[in-house]
Amino acid sequence: MNLFKDDFTRQIDFYCDAFVKRVFPAFDSIADEADEFANKTYKNIGQMPWNGGIDMADAAEYALEEGIEHYQALEGVRQSVINISLAGLSHLLEQQMLFFHRKQVLDPWEENVQSLICMKSFEERLKLRDIDIRELPSWSLIYELRQIANVVKHAEGHSSNSLRSIRPDLFSHPEFSEDDSLFWSASLPIYIPLAGQDLYPKSNEIEKFRKAALSFWDELLERYFQ
Repeated sequence: MNLFKDDFTRQIDFYCDAFVKRVFPAFDSIADEADEFANKTYKNIGQMPWNGGIDMADAAEYALEEGIEHYQALEGVRQSVINISLAGLSHLLEQQMLFFHRKQVLDPWEENVQSLICMKSFEERLKLRDIDIRELPSWSLIYELRQIANVVKHAEGHSSNSLRSIRPDLFSHPEFSEDDSLFWSASLPIYIPLAGQDLYPKSNEIEKFRKAALSFWDELLERYFQ
């Protein structure tokens, strides 16, 4: 029991910490970077040998637009990274489940039988031991995480409908407030969440799902080895 728990906990914590402590902070200064880009654009225009001259007020407006576009591009990448981080955490957890399934739940001669290496088999075998993972306290968040991962991967589909029913806020762009008419935009179609569009979980969501993943293993292992 402790071997599984220690290994799985370490894997989950290292994965989440990599994003929280290393990746996400790289986007903390994108507003400053956009300002610097706009200022550099304005300066470059002013230094060019214009034959007929140029209205520097127009140059300032152009530089500002370029800075905004630069910021929006970086913001899209930031959202894409958040979406990818949650999808990856879900897949990591699923791979841990299947590892446990093959090494502990299945008989030794079954662990490489392809038809048994799936979540359906995992759940069915656990039910033979009177364990229903869907009844574990952490499962509602694990289910939510799985739907996010599926939407990130597949965009529109069955999972997007499921996610809309439990987290409609994830489909509203962060620039909109609850007072905006477009805030509750859960009915809008999902196209390219891997480009940071259409699906907008916040970076702190990963901590909520980290706790859920760790709780899942506490709950399952306690029941399995009791």
